[in-house]
Amino acid sequence: PLNNRTLFRRDANLCMYCSLQFRTSELTRDHITPISRGGSDVWTNVVTACRGCNQAKSGQAFLNDNLLKSDIEFCKKLAVLVTPPDKKTP
Repeated sequence: PLNNRTLFRRDANLCMYCSLQFRTSELTRDHITPISRGGSDVWTNVVTACRGCNQAKSGQAFLNDNLLKSDIEFCKKLAVLVTPPDKKTP
């Protein structure tokens, strides 16, 4: 069944927008095509997103380069601050 735990595992706890890895508590389920725009709550329409990217997308059915640029940079900086040294990738 579709649930966040399995979704986050499928996506390796990576935000599909900023490509950073987060703790489960920092992740959300994002609908690629929002339910409000006719999307479905099915595996092929959902991805893992960090809270910042999901909020920045907020109901958009698609992303363009400028929409999330500043939010992605913010998420990358935040991830560096909150990631324990032994978990950081080289």
